[in-house]
Amino acid sequence: MADPVWISRSTLGESRALVLARTGDESVDVLAVTARTNDRRQVLALRDVSNLTRSPGAEEGGLTASGRWAAYWTRVGDDIVAFTLVDLAGTPEALSSAGDRGARFRGAVTRLQSSGRWQGYGLDRFDLSRPVRSLSLRLDGDRLVADAGARSLTVDAPSRAITAGADLLRERPRLAGTTGWITWLVDTVRAVPWVGGAPIAWAERIAFGLQHEVARARVRIGEDTSQADAAEDLADVLRSGPPRDVDGPVEAWPPAPMTARLRPALAHEGEWALIQRDDPFVGGNPGAPPAFAQSFIRTDPERPDTRVYVTLWDARQVELHVVPGSQEPMGATGETGSGSVPRDPRTMSRLVAGFNGGFQALHGEWGVFAEGTLFLPPKPWGATITALEGGRTGFGSWPPDQASLPSDVLEFRQNLTPLVEDGVINPYHRSFWGGTAPGGPPGETHTARTGLCATTEGHVAFFWGNGLTEVSLGEAMLAARCSYGLHLDMNGANTGFEFYRVARTGTLPPLPRSLTREAEAQGPVPGAPGFEYRTRRMVRGMHPLGFPRYIKRDPRDFFYLQLRPVLPGAPMAAPVSPAVDGEGRWSIDGLSHAAFPWPMARTRVRPDVAHPDRWVNLLRVDPRRVGPGPVGSEGRVATVVAARDPVAGAPRLRWDAQAGGRWIESTEGDGFEGIALAAGATATRGACVDRDGFLVLAVADRPMPDLLAAAFHLVGCAGTALALAPGVTIGTEATRDALGATIAPDATPRFDLVLRGGGGAERVFPEVRPVPVRVWHDAQHRRVRYRQTGDGGVQINLTGGQRVSVPSWGGGASRSSGDAGAPR
Repeated sequence: MADPVWISRSTLGESRALVLARTGDESVDVLAVTARTNDRRQVLALRDVSNLTRSPGAEEGGLTASGRWAAYWTRVGDDIVAFTLVDLAGTPEALSSAGDRGARFRGAVTRLQSSGRWQGYGLDRFDLSRPVRSLSLRLDGDRLVADAGARSLTVDAPSRAITAGADLLRERPRLAGTTGWITWLVDTVRAVPWVGGAPIAWAERIAFGLQHEVARARVRIGEDTSQADAAEDLADVLRSGPPRDVDGPVEAWPPAPMTARLRPALAHEGEWALIQRDDPFVGGNPGAPPAFAQSFIRTDPERPDTRVYVTLWDARQVELHVVPGSQEPMGATGETGSGSVPRDPRTMSRLVAGFNGGFQALHGEWGVFAEGTLFLPPKPWGATITALEGGRTGFGSWPPDQASLPSDVLEFRQNLTPLVEDGVINPYHRSFWGGTAPGGPPGETHTARTGLCATTEGHVAFFWGNGLTEVSLGEAMLAARCSYGLHLDMNGANTGFEFYRVARTGTLPPLPRSLTREAEAQGPVPGAPGFEYRTRRMVRGMHPLGFPRYIKRDPRDFFYLQLRPVLPGAPMAAPVSPAVDGEGRWSIDGLSHAAFPWPMARTRVRPDVAHPDRWVNLLRVDPRRVGPGPVGSEGRVATVVAARDPVAGAPRLRWDAQAGGRWIESTEGDGFEGIALAAGATATRGACVDRDGFLVLAVADRPMPDLLAAAFHLVGCAGTALALAPGVTIGTEATRDALGATIAPDATPRFDLVLRGGGGAERVFPEVRPVPVRVWHDAQHRRVRYRQTGDGGVQINLTGGQRVSVPSWGGGASRSSGDAGAPR
């Protein structure tokens, strides 16, 4: 133990201090201790020892303190990767009176348990964008100064504002979150050193067993209320009817019903009920089919009263993201996550749902990569959900010899081995699925369980039910035609799914009734001024679980869903009033016979109020639905033509296969060639890329200064807009283009726009197949150590000396790493 840094002194011989010390053979951590000293300030005994850092993959050092503040740095391997500011007065939550009394009490007990003080210690970590070999810390009043070679990095302690070196630092505060009483109580008791996890497992086994026997007895005497319960639980959607107001053909949505496993089937069992776009609690894409459907099914002959509820979403228009909790998981080098959905306006306006993650790190250290940070490395053969470039969702088992993180993986979350794979339940023959006491047989624990899967149609399904075993959950996945599925968390207090509709304050659609207590809620979004939310639980009978939970900050990891932009899109507000019928409304009519997602949409608008007689025709093209191909390609939607050969080095918008397909600015390759649209330009044809990534083409009815620029501003273009070269356009007919303009007689076909896949859920690592228990068991149960590398990455030693390199925050930012605000 190094010399203590005293933070309080007592005349009675006991003082509070921070020290750098090892615990057993672990690395050096920062410990908070109460020390008994003699009159010469020599330490005689210690008590209330609390580890504040708990970073087995890192070492702390450079500890210093002055007044209210302390600081230390974190070293991984030979390099210092971060420093932390410590508020000795306590955590922000302890210093605030916000929150209800129950939450404040739970927080205080948790702080006492983890730090030895009711108020805890405020910890605010600052990651270095590039590691350094040496770093000195000093506190100058309320300023923390970190000297890193020729650079001095400065943090204003009270505000945590970076006043010097903001380009080299990323703030990562350790924040509290809110859980309900049951989850908190279980975690608190489990964390007591002389209790641990085994008694909790035995208690759960006894409680779940009693619940199961009572439920079986109720069924035997004829008190099965499944039909009425299902009708009540899904009352919001069961009679919603077919899709309404959809602009074009849609395939495989909703999919075929699930085939009932128990007879006689209940009313509506297995039928998919669509959540319509006008639902006041769930967002949707204008003009597109509803993005969500719900159903239920019974799969346990021993417990016909149990129902597995399923929420299915169309992965062509819904994308999934991972949120690491504010306390769990904690990375091996001390990192914690935001615990909240990013608070930027784009994410908020597209947020549609949130649901529980997987097991805690103490139950297996399953891989978590999110917010641009590796919190826990991937386990070989671990069932993995991936958020991919372009908003795609992938499912698969992590390869044992994967040498690097695939470039299109933005985030991932693992849990156990797959529950279902290619029509087989438990293909890896796992014996432990949670809730089983040591030595207990698998499949005996009936409790609330959740799961997630990719279906054969490319949709994604979330499963929840009370009184389930892993087998009855797996049977429900097979009934839903899951090609790959994994078990998420379990027990009522840890499971849940919440729908959201978020909008600018005062713009939510009216609700013609009162909110249903405990199942619905509405209010301002914490940490996002100017936004409000409306939410309801997926199933009315779900455990309250601190509802609403995922719109706030959560100490545990979870997932959130947001809408992907699809065509035709929301209509534009017409600048000229009164608007002509259909002006600004996007339509897919006459552009192709392709099924949803539709590749193109068009409209007309008068963008200049000073010239209400001037029109611009606009066309939007979805780069994820169509890409370039040779002239005459099968699946052609349109042909790009030009009146001259491309000019070498000229600006153009070119399709790029990265990120699932996108249009980028370039000076080479096939694309839409032109010159930058200058102020005052009178061009009649132009192109740009809007904020949703759609290619936008425009044709003005006649030349007029800045008419195209006004149209591009109206449609929300980002980046450079081009005035197109002569004759460049998209042809859908022999003589007229997709915007209705005449194609130049000397125009020559350059390339086709060809239909691509619809973008549903996909299989990742398809080459990984099930292996015997003797192969995967030891590899998954070995603790994994890793270290920071000099290029801003992380190197992991997985199995048998195999090393995996993944980016740290400096090497690759995730789409979910936005401004998380400060929700509470």
